[in-house]
Amino acid sequence: MKKTKQSRRDFMAFGGSLLLGLSLAACRKEEQGRALSYDKGSYQGKADEKLSEEELMTLRQRAALQRQ
Repeated sequence: MKKTKQSRRDFMAFGGSLLLGLSLAACRKEEQGRALSYDKGSYQGKADEKLSEEELMTLRQRAALQRQ
């Protein structure tokens, strides 16, 4: 009877360790360090990079083709 309690305790400890390990491994690297609290109505991300004149011209040409 004593052996059954010990093996049950070992099984529970192994299961708990396994769940803990899986939960820690589930955090993707790109999600770590991101903001966890937000202000409603305000963007808190990185500022957009400015497009070059060449990129703007290409986008304008593509938009013009869609209007035809």
